[in-house]
Amino acid sequence: MKTSAWLFAAVLVLIAHQTSATSYRYPSFGAPVVVGDKLVFGDDFWQARRLICIDRRTGAKQWEISDRSRILKPWFELEGRLIVTSGSDLHSCEVASGKLTPLYPTGLETCMLVPQKGTEVFVVGHRSNVDYLLALDSKTWSNRWETPRIHHVSAYGSDVLLCVEGTRTPARDLPGVEGAFRFVKNSLAAISTRTGKVLWRRALAENDWTPDAVATRKEFVVAAGNRALCLSQADGRVLKEMQLTESDFALVSFVLRGEKVLMWLHFTLSELSVPSLEKRDLLYAGGYHAATVQLHGDIVVPHSLNENSAWHLATGKKIWDYRGQWYESSIHEGFLYFGKHDWEGKTTSMNKIEIATGKIEKLYQEELKRGRDNE
Repeated sequence: MKTSAWLFAAVLVLIAHQTSATSYRYPSFGAPVVVGDKLVFGDDFWQARRLICIDRRTGAKQWEISDRSRILKPWFELEGRLIVTSGSDLHSCEVASGKLTPLYPTGLETCMLVPQKGTEVFVVGHRSNVDYLLALDSKTWSNRWETPRIHHVSAYGSDVLLCVEGTRTPARDLPGVEGAFRFVKNSLAAISTRTGKVLWRRALAENDWTPDAVATRKEFVVAAGNRALCLSQADGRVLKEMQLTESDFALVSFVLRGEKVLMWLHFTLSELSVPSLEKRDLLYAGGYHAATVQLHGDIVVPHSLNENSAWHLATGKKIWDYRGQWYESSIHEGFLYFGKHDWEGKTTSMNKIEIATGKIEKLYQEELKRGRDNE
């Protein structure tokens, strides 16, 4: 979590359960999940009540399901099944028909699934104002273990998860906001994927809630405050440390490229050797921040709130850029699939963009029944 005052306040407001003021936003299709030749996505990024399935090549609608009482969200494909949450309960979704089959009721008030690796399923959520990390056996759909005070997973290493541990506490200093909270007493915590036990801890700054990190074979590279740390996955030892900025935080994103780590820091993309953190600048993007970064061969694709672009690593040249807020998939077979709304809030659409050329094709569109959601 970045520590600038405006971002800190904005996050507290966004995670509040409700506000006393009237809020306005444009609904937009959520980030799609690619399952074979289909795309599955929610009818809204934040509070989807419908799941829609289309052919990812033609855009033809295959099916939709709805639940007006619970939020529906597709997460990932697991052994040919699409894993979906309905509220905080896990379901398997038949991609051919949309039929949901219950798998596991988490008992959490909210939940998020950790990006998939292997057959284990990890869930982060909270109940009674305490956050938990759950490990589910995807063969039996039973709870293997749960660890309290874990509210974020930053990276998935070799039999270890790099997590953020903290205490949820009400944010009573925000007038007019009900249900807002912040995390205090935060620390990096390495959690064994086998037992759920904390292997080691490292304290974080007060407002450093969601540090970006990436796992190599034996190390974690993590942004903590204004520094990049290379940590041993086994025991948390600092193998190398590098200052990133003069301020108290760094706007940074990491992505793994072979044995090295690419780091997008402010407007510059650099390559870091591990564990030395020796830095080699690759390109200067002049005005492009990046909240997330994806790789496709020798093309890097940064994404932030309203900026999306692609850059050629070998030449440092920009291939394309797209201005506007979107919610994207992972890169699949040379394409990104993304949901977005038009600027007037009259339609929302699912689209694809070819990474190599920037060519965009609209696959599916719906008119919004309300120009703006009055919530």
